[in-house]
Amino acid sequence: MFTQDQIEQATEQLNEFVQEQVEYTETHPDSLNDLFACFIDGMDSVDAENRLREFCKENEIDIAGVEIDTLLNELLEVSTPSQEHIFSFDRAKFHIMSHHWQEHEICLDWIECKIGAELFAAIPEQDVDAFLDGNRTRAHVTSDGVASLSVTIEQIRAAIAQEKE
Repeated sequence: MFTQDQIEQATEQLNEFVQEQVEYTETHPDSLNDLFACFIDGMDSVDAENRLREFCKENEIDIAGVEIDTLLNELLEVSTPSQEHIFSFDRAKFHIMSHHWQEHEICLDWIECKIGAELFAAIPEQDVDAFLDGNRTRAHVTSDGVASLSVTIEQIRAAIAQEKE
């Protein structure tokens, strides 16, 4: 019904789609901002405050006379989301919060419509760079990516100086 060339092209389209979805989720500012907007409401501020105290101690940043909860709120205002790898976390930054992706679940409805249902069904599962669920409606991709909401040492010092004014 389909040529080998058609199947290979469809497989390539599917793999590119899956990779683009993972890349968008893990690196695009809109996606990262959405992720952290949800997390900030449920953030364990006591844990963050304790980690901030320890980070400041390790980096010889004087926080005497500064309300740690107020400082943390100030840092949230200037923090930036970024993408890192679980094995190469940037230790020069204070990570207010982070999220290890572990796995992405990607809906395949759009790409199935673009490729065509019959051709999509002809794609060999072993050629797909993801695990497909039984009815091929979702792809599952593991990830070592970590989304992090962090600030630099300079930003911490600037926030402390502003607090002390």
